[in-house]
This record gives sequence, C-alpha cells and structure tokens, in this order.
Amino acid sequence: MSGVPIIGLTGGIASGKSAVADILEEQGCFVSDSDMIAHEVLEEKDVSTALVDRWGTEVLSDDGSIKRSEIARRIFTDAEERTWLEGILHPRIHQRRRSAINSVIESGRVPACVIDAPLLFEAGIEDECTTIVFVDTPRERRLEWAVQQRGWSQEDFDRRERAQLDVEEKKRRSDRLILNDGTREQLRTRTCEAFHSIISDSHAGGA
Repeated sequence: MSGVPIIGLTGGIASGKSAVADILEEQGCFVSDSDMIAHEVLEEKDVSTALVDRWGTEVLSDDGSIKRSEIARRIFTDAEERTWLEGILHPRIHQRRRSAINSVIESGRVPACVIDAPLLFEAGIEDECTTIVFVDTPRERRLEWAVQQRGWSQEDFDRRERAQLDVEEKKRRSDRLILNDGTREQLRTRTCEAFHSIISDSHAGGA
C-alpha cells in the first residue's frame, strides 16, 4: 500500500461533486475527473469510428467531433445502447485513470488522490478507493441546479437519474457524507473537515 488515500466521490446528479473535487484540489489533492477523461476517450479515432459505425454520422458535429448531446439522447433512452457504450469507454477510462494516479502517487507530492466519477459504483471503481465520500444534496436543489445551469428539463433530470444507481443506495454504500445544503463557504468548511479527518485516519492506519 502506498499510504496515499484514494477518495472516491459520489452523490446524486448535480449534487456538487465537482465543487467538492475543486476544493480538494485546492488542498493539494490530485483529482481524476472521469467525465473529462470520457470526453477525451470519445475523440479517440477507434472510438469515434465505432460510434459512427453503430449510430451513423448523426453523432458527429460539423467539425467532425463527437456530438455529446446526440450520444446522451441515445444512451439515456435505451439501456442496451448505454451498456454497449460503457463497454467501450469504461476500460479506456480505467486505464487512463490508473496510469495517472499511479504516476502521481509515485511522485510523492500529493496528500491524497480523488476520483470524481458519476458511475463510481456502477463501474466498479469503489474497489480502487480507500474511502468513499457521498455529497448529500437535497433533490429539489439538485433539480434546480440542473435546470438553471445545464438547461435540462425535469424529464431530462429524471431520465438520467434513473440510469444511475439509486441515490439512497449510493449513500448507504459510502463511508463519509458531506452535506451540501448551504453556501459555497459552508461546503468548503465541511469538505476540508472531511478531508483532514481522512488524512488523519490514513496516518493512524499507517502508524
């Protein structure tokens, strides 16, 4: 064991996981953003070719890049298509993440690594984590944020949430909870408290 904690972030859709990840990054953590990696993987030549072979050129933008809105429309209305896409993306995302985290840990320059992954449990990523943090945000607040900031309808929100593991099950399977029901400063305080507790526990465990 390296002794460097691997913190998995989970929560409901639009719960503020990215905000928590940003705060942890400010604390010196290395953050692996699975959404960002997925966007990069989608542009790999063999992946984009596979998508066009299956779904046609409708999935391409005018500049030839993958049209993510079209991908989302397909996978969030058809579980079979979502499973097919995940079978292509997840192994590539896992490989990139593990390589990056191993490199960072070997450098010895970070207090912890953070995995920000919407499908933390669904993709089996929890097995890579030493602790899992659930960002606990009221559903009405999450819906409001998704509508205002992402331009989703409630139907979009509900459809995407149904495609993920139940929020209460995610919460049950997590080790720690960060409540996100107030201001950004309150979230910062709670996140830092959780982070310092995780570091303290890791040091105690390695003693």
